[in-house]
Amino acid sequence: MMVFRQLRSPADFVRARSLIGTEVSGDEILSGLWDLAAADSDVLVAIVATRRVSPSVVEVKAMRGYAGQARLLREVADDCRAQGVERLVAAGCVDADVLRRAGFVPDPGTGRLVLQL
Repeated sequence: MMVFRQLRSPADFVRARSLIGTEVSGDEILSGLWDLAAADSDVLVAIVATRRVSPSVVEVKAMRGYAGQARLLREVADDCRAQGVERLVAAGCVDADVLRRAGFVPDPGTGRLVLQL
């Protein structure tokens, strides 16, 4: 069983930063996917860093994981949609194949991968 949630506790941030690396500057929102069926039921399997660019746009800044990355992006998209965000845009450092599996498509105007919500 996989569970999605935003990271809030100091322990979560330490774990997330060790997985995602130094690409996260601090103004990003970190969200993760945990595998509750793993031997250690608190295993963070995927992490994504997002940053609100405007009231209607959120940028996916960085993402890492062992499994479930496309699912994590879909969960983030659902969460953003509920907050009134209209589109997700991806930074160049995020794996394009994972983005496509999550429904992102090229934006003809910018060449960036986007997901209309």
